[in-house]
Amino acid sequence: MHHLLSNRRRKFVAVFGALAILAVLAVPVIEAQTDYRFNFPFGIRTNNSGASFFVRQDGSGSMATFRDGATDEFTIDQSSSTTTNPLIITGSGDAYQLSVQAAATQSTPAVVIKNASGTPVAYVDGSGVITAIGAAVSGTAVFNGGLQVKGLTSNATPTAVAVVNATAVALTSSEQWVTAAGTATIPLTSPLAGTRGCLMNTGSVAITVADSGTQILTGSHTMGQYDRLCWFSDGTNIIETSYTDN
Repeated sequence: MHHLLSNRRRKFVAVFGALAILAVLAVPVIEAQTDYRFNFPFGIRTNNSGASFFVRQDGSGSMATFRDGATDEFTIDQSSSTTTNPLIITGSGDAYQLSVQAAATQSTPAVVIKNASGTPVAYVDGSGVITAIGAAVSGTAVFNGGLQVKGLTSNATPTAVAVVNATAVALTSSEQWVTAAGTATIPLTSPLAGTRGCLMNTGSVAITVADSGTQILTGSHTMGQYDRLCWFSDGTNIIETSYTDN
């Protein structure tokens, strides 16, 4: 009887010890006051529904820092993450590649873009309103809703296009200047539908824009120096919105 109990006791101890080892292997916890260094690739592979890796910081320092040699490349602290390298996101499917969700009580901008001096130059608030300081947009900007501008709008200073009689002029800018070496009547090429702008003669030679064809004007205009013809395009026609005889 005593021998039977001893065997059962030994089996119990062996099973308990094995379970203890498995528990340690399944949830390793490293508590250290110094660095742990590996001279070989280090990976973590788990098969559970919880976190595979976590860092707990009970002090005031950074939670994790990734280094290239002695240089800190990416740091995670208790309130934010910092990197000194470009962050590149390569999408692999039809989904949001970058998503920022504002807090329920967000009063400061949800996204801030700064220049090299650390000065904010653009903001996006929690409701999606974009504030840009000294912004320049190249290409087409689409606003699904109203556009409110506080301050002056400006165009890059145009270079006057030298026009020739009976040669079509493409309207390519919202502020377009033309000049002619000799008296000229010019047809205009309609730009994209929905665009608008103004044409100004900066030279001393008269330039005529006729009220004919796809040019829907209040009348033919012989533009002297600094006269302005403003227009709207429906994609086919160039429709006059105003004319100023300066």
